[in-house]
Amino acid sequence: MMRDSFLGYYPLTTEEFDRLWDEALIVLDTNTLLGLYRLQPIARQEFLAVLTHVRDRLWIPHQVGLEFQRNRVGVIADRRKKTQELAASVAESYDKLVEAVKNLRLERYAAELDPTKSLQSIDEPIRVIKGYAERAVAAELQISSVDPIRAEIDKLLEGRIGPAPATQDALDLLCKDGESRYKNDIPPGFSDIRKEEIYIYDGLVYESRYGDLILWRQLIEYMSGRGGCVLLVTSDKKADWWWQERDGAPKTIGPHTALMREIKREAGVELFWMYSADKFLEYAATKMQDKVSQDSVEQVRDIVNKDNQLHEVRDGGIDEFTFKAPEWAAERTNPFIAAWLQENRGDVTANSFGPDFAVHLGADVIFYDVIRVPNYPSKALSLEAVMARIQALQGSVNKGSPFRIALIIIINSIARFSFMSRSAKFELTRSLRNLGQMANIEEIILGFLDARTSGFSVLLEVGTRADGSISTPSDNPFA
Repeated sequence: MMRDSFLGYYPLTTEEFDRLWDEALIVLDTNTLLGLYRLQPIARQEFLAVLTHVRDRLWIPHQVGLEFQRNRVGVIADRRKKTQELAASVAESYDKLVEAVKNLRLERYAAELDPTKSLQSIDEPIRVIKGYAERAVAAELQISSVDPIRAEIDKLLEGRIGPAPATQDALDLLCKDGESRYKNDIPPGFSDIRKEEIYIYDGLVYESRYGDLILWRQLIEYMSGRGGCVLLVTSDKKADWWWQERDGAPKTIGPHTALMREIKREAGVELFWMYSADKFLEYAATKMQDKVSQDSVEQVRDIVNKDNQLHEVRDGGIDEFTFKAPEWAAERTNPFIAAWLQENRGDVTANSFGPDFAVHLGADVIFYDVIRVPNYPSKALSLEAVMARIQALQGSVNKGSPFRIALIIIINSIARFSFMSRSAKFELTRSLRNLGQMANIEEIILGFLDARTSGFSVLLEVGTRADGSISTPSDNPFA
């Protein structure tokens, strides 16, 4: 039959959808689990109730569990920070209103224009709202506290997590031909080809760009020989998971056709389908008769959309080094870099905003800002982009007074081979020195993060003086 020959290009029938909801193994991805932390309590409980309803059919690949544990703390911190900022804005808005009314000095225009009583009348309601905001902040999870959300997830997934790779060879096998797959846009994960983070877990070295491919192959391994149906719930809306029509605004038709064919071919899966987290919750309300409010669906949809907008910003041109995505935060203030600075420059502290590191030399401070440009020097930094970055940092340091700034450029470890010759290194050194002199940068350090040696490998240290030396506190060029 034509339909059998071209699996993936035909929508599922009503009977097939019914079978999925009745029988399918339900696989959750990392962002679906992390999204539970971003939901309001009522929406979270409704989502957890739906998952509890199908607990006997839930399963996650080991990679999902690992990524969840690695990113959980960052999501908690980000959620708490946003709540604190919103609570602070409540008090600030009222204070600004009072200040503005006082500055108007309305009594100068007419004696009866005295706003004192009006301000007093709203003082108590504002105090109540401030109290509510403070309670909201207090209700947010502390990173070091007991985590009831993870406890619920642990209970749901007990005994329903796939095995970890036993050896480095087993892990590498899951990533086998990953580079060629990505270059040929074979899903999943080819949209992550520019990710550069490397991390170690249980003595094994993981490359973050292959996270989706590892997840996918762990799912195929688990389903091999089992047959049956699989329903993948993912908050990822990128084209390396979905079949999208891009004539005008992108329209998602269904799972990527290559995924549907591969899991059938490699594991014998009879039916495979995917839902975004919000669609899964929405359909669960009718398919399973679970109580799910439209507000909960909208909250999940908002989270899914924001996650995918973040990915688009992160992969978009100049924003690659001016926008700090949460995933990068650990890399930009990576302890490998901090350790190198501590050993080679002086006492170092990592910053949560502004320049990424501050090196303290007695009473003097040099700020080091980390810029991530994986394919440098083929994708070089422009003077305009660097100056824009320094201008953005200026306000976070000391509101316009001169300050000492240095740059650390993180490149892909593979990119270093492009300037290993003496002539290429000479030319790169010259261009970096010119950039530093024009931008009034103290020094520029070029290197890469090497998880295999657990360190920051420095390739070039370029001072901005004509002789290439690095200035010291006693000859601060800004003094």
